[in-house]
Amino acid sequence: YKLATRSKITLAWGLTHWSNGSAATPNLGINVSTMSLGYQHFFGKRTLINNDPLPPVNKRYVTSFFVAAFHKELYPAGGEKYFVGTLYGNCARIISHKSSIGLGADVFYNAGTVESLKREGKPYSDADAWRVGVRLGYYLSLSDFKIAIENGFYVYGELNGDTFIYTRLGVQQKISHHIFLCVNLKSHFARADFFEFGIGYEI
Repeated sequence: YKLATRSKITLAWGLTHWSNGSAATPNLGINVSTMSLGYQHFFGKRTLINNDPLPPVNKRYVTSFFVAAFHKELYPAGGEKYFVGTLYGNCARIISHKSSIGLGADVFYNAGTVESLKREGKPYSDADAWRVGVRLGYYLSLSDFKIAIENGFYVYGELNGDTFIYTRLGVQQKISHHIFLCVNLKSHFARADFFEFGIGYEI
């Protein structure tokens, strides 16, 4: 609420979720809700805002690929870590100066799936460690930094209690014109599956 030309009060609400992404057990997660009341006062000279029109959006297609890996732990706590890896391909269409939408596919490898089937006495093979999924995504670009929100579903692989729908929340940072680093969290609804730390190439 604006009190004067240089002063205002603010009210905000926030929700923070803490998780280890199943890198270790137990992964119970912590949710923290916050509310804040603040006062802002602006000092110094006012800076004029540049209102020149932006150039037209180049609505081109962007293709990207990355490989990522990490580990996850199965119950009980303190047990063995199992390798997880991802092969990722995506084609996105730029729709504004900051936003794009995309369609892509993932190949996942999760060694923990085979171990889970062994423990439960179910039939298993090495192929059960693999899953293939297709997905849709939204991407918010801030210069060389990108935020990704993706939802997909599996078209191949043993689910072993997981839902057939998965979600990826991630960030990407370009380190050159074509190469980027990424950190993602893959989950099944509100339950974390594993983290992905990777390197990719964008065309």
